[in-house]
Amino acid sequence: MKSENLNITIVGLGLIGGSYAKALRKFIKPNKIWAIDKSEESLKEAKELGVIDEGFNVDDSVNLKSDFNKGSFKKVLKESDIIIMCLYPQDTVRFLKENNESLKKESIITDVVGVKGWVIEEVNSFIKKDVDFIAGHPMAGNEFRGFHFSDEELFKDSEYILIPTTKNKAKNLDIIQDIILKIGFRNIRIMDSKEHDKTIAFTSHLPHVIAISLANSKNLEEEVACIGRSFKGATRVANLNFDLWSQLFLSNSKNLIEELDMFREDIEFFRELLVNKDLDGLKEVIKKANIRREEINK
Repeated sequence: MKSENLNITIVGLGLIGGSYAKALRKFIKPNKIWAIDKSEESLKEAKELGVIDEGFNVDDSVNLKSDFNKGSFKKVLKESDIIIMCLYPQDTVRFLKENNESLKKESIITDVVGVKGWVIEEVNSFIKKDVDFIAGHPMAGNEFRGFHFSDEELFKDSEYILIPTTKNKAKNLDIIQDIILKIGFRNIRIMDSKEHDKTIAFTSHLPHVIAISLANSKNLEEEVACIGRSFKGATRVANLNFDLWSQLFLSNSKNLIEELDMFREDIEFFRELLVNKDLDGLKEVIKKANIRREEINK
């Protein structure tokens, strides 16, 4: 199955879903790109730009919201070779469960959810046996939200985490990986769901918690006039979609709590260096951080 001959449906046409649609249109040009979303404005904009061939509007309960497109979105699910779920964790599971019987035989379902353990387990508990759910996590994005900020180059040189299971077919994994590399990702990392959730707790969830804590600091109310680029940079990712991220934090709470405990130990260590006026110790931890930061930039 060549990617150029596929019918692809994107469920959730926000920043990530919209970027998928634009990247697919530019770099792959599949047979059809359809979108399902609750925003008529996003669907209309995407169609006017030629990003999607047709859009279908649903509300939060996964029912038709209007006659933006007079045909039910279920008809495109039945014709979709690949469905890319770009919804929140709970909404991803709910949509697939509600529409399980409408999924095309031998189709591929993939997602972008930032937690994997319970999502994979739940979806595989009900998904049709002739449908292949392949979990994925694009490590790309920014502090903006909505289709208006989507970008065909969003995934350029980014990392992608693929979380295969024993249920996945080799040929379908190849199709997904081919698409991922063609739309700009530079590397695909293979992990199981436990490794993914533990890794993401540190590399993604913890930095966001730190940014949130800084932005919510009581000192900010008094010192806002003295804020420089370092504070603004450190709090950039605090501008979050709170509906999404509250779900992500709670869904990965065990791993995140462990990371917060370890981070607290690091903060306590730094505090002790200050209490003890340990100049050499401070120089050493800063030097170590400089080296690690350079390694990240490579």
